[in-house]
Amino acid sequence: MNFSARIVFGISALLIIGWVANSYAAPTVEQRTAERRMYNLMLKAGNLYKSGKLDECAKVVKQVQGEFKEAIKDADKPTQQLFSRVYNSMKRAHALLELEGVELEAIPSIEKLAGAGGDTPEPIGNAGVSFVNQVVPILTAKCGNCHIRNARGMFSMSDYETLMKGPAEGVVVFPKDADGSRIVEVIVEGDMPRGGLKVADEELAILKKWISEGAKFDGEDPKASLSSLNPDVTIGDLPMVELTKATGDETVRFSRDIAPIFVENCVGCHGAGQRPSGRLDINRFSAMLRGGESGPPVLPGKAEESLLIKKLLGTGGGQRMPLRKDPLSDEQMQLITTWISEGATFDARDGNQPLTEVVAIAKAEDATHEELSADRSILSEKNWKLAMSGLTHQQAESKSFLVVGSL
Repeated sequence: MNFSARIVFGISALLIIGWVANSYAAPTVEQRTAERRMYNLMLKAGNLYKSGKLDECAKVVKQVQGEFKEAIKDADKPTQQLFSRVYNSMKRAHALLELEGVELEAIPSIEKLAGAGGDTPEPIGNAGVSFVNQVVPILTAKCGNCHIRNARGMFSMSDYETLMKGPAEGVVVFPKDADGSRIVEVIVEGDMPRGGLKVADEELAILKKWISEGAKFDGEDPKASLSSLNPDVTIGDLPMVELTKATGDETVRFSRDIAPIFVENCVGCHGAGQRPSGRLDINRFSAMLRGGESGPPVLPGKAEESLLIKKLLGTGGGQRMPLRKDPLSDEQMQLITTWISEGATFDARDGNQPLTEVVAIAKAEDATHEELSADRSILSEKNWKLAMSGLTHQQAESKSFLVVGSL
């Protein structure tokens, strides 16, 4: 993997939308501009590295590091998250340049640079962290369903050796480098764990301390399954989301407001074929609730925690959705967020019904006769062009019928 790819690998663009409520102020326009400029400089550094211009590359990295320190000073959590991709790019650049013998000033954690002492968990003591007694319970409870019981994303942590080996893309635990370890990054970024499970601050502190101490194994057999190392801990199952019928008090209706958005933007990849992308079928409501490889995309009543919202905003790891399309509008995002916050209820007849039918029925129920007639005319035009391309046609319409043909 080339340097440019490495320094941006796995970093999601963080979008702060004004209507997402939180206790911090959103980053300013000036901060966003500074972040983009620094990130572009890191891309420039990557190109210099590829060209073998190591000294010039190091000079750019040093420049960014100096600007970064000033920009991140006294920053709150959203601002720290905004600058996280620059920070991770610098960390990777440091690692590669040091391999070439280029010395650079060490980079403290982003929390230390921000001076956010009040936002960090309490220290967990000076004693060494036990992998078996302290780390295994966290991994089992929070990651076990996807990566111990299964190997989602081609990544298994069924035992210590497999965990340390990592997936095909590369190692996820770098002993003595907690902040540079991918397993920590995806937790801090909010990408993992999915399905509503959360790693608490104190649990993250334990995991980071274990890695900083060398990510050592203190059991008898590093090939023993994590489940057997600490059998008292149960694997955290992803929540089962049940279909809840609408009460009529909701301000957003699934069939009228949400299903059309899914049909237009999501069903093409997630439901159109026999194997929907990520094994997530959105074309049927019940199937969508079950979720795919990453668990349920919707957590009723918890919009900000729902993977669907994160993926649509581009903050859920991987690529922003919908893929290869423009982002959803603020109005569409507000509708989906409100629908989930109100319980993600279902107001159609059958949860196994294709959403195209749900949309058509809802439209027919709500539309006036004139609106239905107009839609019928448009559809007849499309069908005629498909079947009789090149032939002119005429229409004859009454109150109840529309006849299209040629003489």
